[in-house]
Amino acid sequence: MVTTRARAAVLAILLSAGAGATLFVNWGLPATGAISASMANQTTGVAPLTVFFSVVDAPEIDQQDAGGGRIQYEDDSYIWNFGDPNGGNWSTDGTPRNVAYGYLAYHLYETPGVYNVQLQRKTGDVTQEYTTSITVTDPAVVYAGTATTCVSSSGTFAGCPSGANQVTTSDLTGFGAYLQAGERLLLARGDSWASNDGVTITTTGPTTLGAYGTCVDADTRGICANAPVLNATGTGTNALLGMVNVTNLRIQDVSLVGTDTRQGISGDTELHRIVITRVKTRGFDTPVGNSHWYTEDHNHWALVENDIQYANKTVVFIGANRLAIAGNDIANSDTTHVLRIWQAYQGCVEHNRLSGSSLENENGRLAMKLHGPAEELIESQAEDHLDNRTRYVVISDNVFGSSGPWPVSIGPQDSLREENLEDILVERNRWLPAYGLSSPILVTIGLHVYARNVTIRNNVFSGEGAGGAFVAVEVNRSGIAYLPTNVRIYNNTIYEPNPGQYQNINGWFQVLENTENITIQNNLVEVTGSFPMVYNEGPSTTADHNVSLEDADFVDAVNENQLAKNFALMGTSAARNVGTQVPVFDDYAHILRPKEAVWDVGAHEYVP
Repeated sequence: MVTTRARAAVLAILLSAGAGATLFVNWGLPATGAISASMANQTTGVAPLTVFFSVVDAPEIDQQDAGGGRIQYEDDSYIWNFGDPNGGNWSTDGTPRNVAYGYLAYHLYETPGVYNVQLQRKTGDVTQEYTTSITVTDPAVVYAGTATTCVSSSGTFAGCPSGANQVTTSDLTGFGAYLQAGERLLLARGDSWASNDGVTITTTGPTTLGAYGTCVDADTRGICANAPVLNATGTGTNALLGMVNVTNLRIQDVSLVGTDTRQGISGDTELHRIVITRVKTRGFDTPVGNSHWYTEDHNHWALVENDIQYANKTVVFIGANRLAIAGNDIANSDTTHVLRIWQAYQGCVEHNRLSGSSLENENGRLAMKLHGPAEELIESQAEDHLDNRTRYVVISDNVFGSSGPWPVSIGPQDSLREENLEDILVERNRWLPAYGLSSPILVTIGLHVYARNVTIRNNVFSGEGAGGAFVAVEVNRSGIAYLPTNVRIYNNTIYEPNPGQYQNINGWFQVLENTENITIQNNLVEVTGSFPMVYNEGPSTTADHNVSLEDADFVDAVNENQLAKNFALMGTSAARNVGTQVPVFDDYAHILRPKEAVWDVGAHEYVP
């Protein structure tokens, strides 16, 4: 992949000076503070351990009110080094997992040890550095001896840890007995189990469901071709792995197969500190999900490096405080959405590839639907109340493929519900309608925004494979939810190779009348012909320094491999040095802006 390899190469150079060193990070500055419990939600636990990091409301971080209720978190530079240089690269784009950018971050520690985490914050001319340490304990120690049970359907126990229980059974319904607090269940690679029933998991943890034995033909994310298979048969609706009142559970290294009525990994009451990694699913009604039902909040969910595809309905249906969905292939729903997030408070959706909504009908569903709980649930004092609306969400470094007509929607699930979303950052994503299995309804609008305090920057919107009247971003109000305000659209690239079908287009960016304080600057469009840049009905919209070119001189926009397209600028590009100063401190490839005296327009800053 040209684009992702280029980014990986840049980051490799940046990291070559030492773990976490980058062009705009001088690790080794005197630490000005510690990353406290308000910034790292846990500092110890058994591997694999996910730690969430956040500067939101952290007393150590002075934040300014940017007006209109927006705190300027995304206007500062935050760079995290997790102290884990051997943590590998994201399978979806090849970039290192050891470094993250932004006011929210998370990391999955897979190897026992002590890790020194550094955060560098740059605001204006002031640079501050914060540190902490994370201790990851060894599962071989935590689950030593009979705290581990190895189960085989064939009676093969090669690779089972010494001293562990050994059980031969073809009945998976009894697995719950081995998934208690302080216990680990390992399943034999190469073996399989099938059942019309499922496994009920109720534990306070730590608890792990994993695999033992030699891994064969691991893919780029470490999923083994011979992973133990759990097969949910029958026409029931129960979950294969059903969770009730679970805390501190890890599910890893297994393969799940199910019929189109069954649930895969599912739960609906008080689910906290759930980690799902290197899991492959095929089939099911909904392969992975949780729902709100008589629960205050789900908290700390991490889906990292999974392959979740081919479902009857929503592929992943999920909500939580502290939510990480990262490095996954989530794709191909027969009838509805691919990823539906019903609540995310301090959530990260990053480095995923999402495509293929409603493949077998013309329902017109989404690659990602981000909405939130109704205000009446948040305000309720009943046992089923939620504490937070959807707020502080970072959506970055994803590929949104075929899913029509709108691949991504940020706002209420419909016009009748007061679901208010705010403080959303959308950056470094690619909209590629020609990527993935094609939905019956083609893409027309890349990103719908029905929320306030939203920043959209350094993204690429391709019209290749889209339907008529393609629009990159539409800002509008939905029903009785918040009036969209403080929506900022900076330095995005739009590529349209087939302009003939867009003769009636209103604008690449659409701002409708029920909005306020919308800013559209430094955006670049490559298209043959004359088309309006912005359709504006808003009473207070700023739109300037946006450029349309018939040839933007991209490095490689015509590559037949959608993921290999490279929208970086060549030196001959007329998009260089024609922008204006905006609060965008780096570009799609983490190159400092401006590289020269004046901002370039589009997602990429030119690098000589």
